[in-house]
Amino acid sequence: LICVKGQADIQIGGSNGPIVNISKGDVMLVPPGLAHKQIRDSGGFTLLGSYPIEGCSGPVDTVRGAPTEDQKANIEACVTPKRDPVLGLDVASLFMDDV
Repeated sequence: LICVKGQADIQIGGSNGPIVNISKGDVMLVPPGLAHKQIRDSGGFTLLGSYPIEGCSGPVDTVRGAPTEDQKANIEACVTPKRDPVLGLDVASLFMDDV
């Protein structure tokens, strides 16, 4: 997601997750299945979003509440990109499997 105008507070990770402020020029990479919602906005807040062209064959859903089994399957079927689309970082190196 790229903020192209204004600013907003976005909560990530569900109702107990942190709230982050994004403003014009900020980029937010949201992995498949990560809950995120707009809490408040100002200045004509506008986002530009996109989805990978490879690795997501199911429909793009707006999930409100607990996901259905079909929605869970769509989320799990999405492939994590190999490289961060903004900085080109190796995405796998940013996550640890065993914590």
